Amino acid sequence: MKKIITLTPAPDGYRGDLDCLEILTPHSVGEVVRLNPFGGSDPEGIYECLDTRYEIIIDGELAGHLYSYHGNNGIGKLASEVFVPAEGWQVEWIFEE
Repeated sequence: MKKIITLTPAPDGYRGDLDCLEILTPHSVGEVVRLNPFGGSDPEGIYECLDTRYEIIIDGELAGHLYSYHGNNGIGKLASEVFVPAEGWQVEWIFEE
């Protein structure tokens, strides 16, 4: 039986386009990994990059990873987010009308 995580589109930090998301299911954040601009991880924080991968935990179980990407035009505002569900999890989207 698949478990469900509920998401809704959310505005980004630039024009307010719905390129980001909000997790509606009660959750916590586990490991946070900084991502370098060339791919891979940046555990020592060598790169000055705000892009990150968050572990999303629901009821003590990994529900998936949230990737946050920030603009590199000197402002560093939140540009987009992507959620990748873990095995056994399904995404349910809620759209406001």
